[in-house]
Amino acid sequence: MNRTKLTVSTANISNDISRQFTELDSVKIELPLLGKRPTVILTAVKPTLQLVSANGSFYVNANGKVMARSTDLTQNDLEELPVVRDDSGITAEPGKNIIPANQAMFLQSLYAQLKAQNLKTQSVTLPSKSANQVDVVIVGQPYYIKFSTDSDPRQAVGTYLAVKAKLDREGTTPREYMDVRVDVKVFYK
Repeated sequence: MNRTKLTVSTANISNDISRQFTELDSVKIELPLLGKRPTVILTAVKPTLQLVSANGSFYVNANGKVMARSTDLTQNDLEELPVVRDDSGITAEPGKNIIPANQAMFLQSLYAQLKAQNLKTQSVTLPSKSANQVDVVIVGQPYYIKFSTDSDPRQAVGTYLAVKAKLDREGTTPREYMDVRVDVKVFYK
């Protein structure tokens, strides 16, 4: 059936390649006017998160889709990726959405805000029992911070810094956690 260029379905071929290789952002196939060899242009997605789940470590794109196991890649320069531990128990596998897109975007923005404020993260965790919550431990702090993925990361980090500055002036340090999930109130223990 594919004896001429007129019967070649480049859209179907592109979709097949995209389904088979989830780490690709786009697949473009160009058929030459003269000649017999098509040109295939593959564009890889740059991962935005490294997710550590119960069944291994994976690279995740901006939409929350698992791209590949981190151990399957031989060359990478992805040291600056935020590492997120997933305690939800969901099995991650390449090609599967593991995190909703809005949570993946929140995690990226949160990491960028913390980095902009020179706050180094020791760990970022998606807890198993709390939906829409992210727990962050800042290096040197004895407590973790509870963030809501439904909030604005800039405002949440700003709230944390304001409360931390107030508690530092008072000589108080939370022992367990600081909760900035509610917009107008901050709780700490």
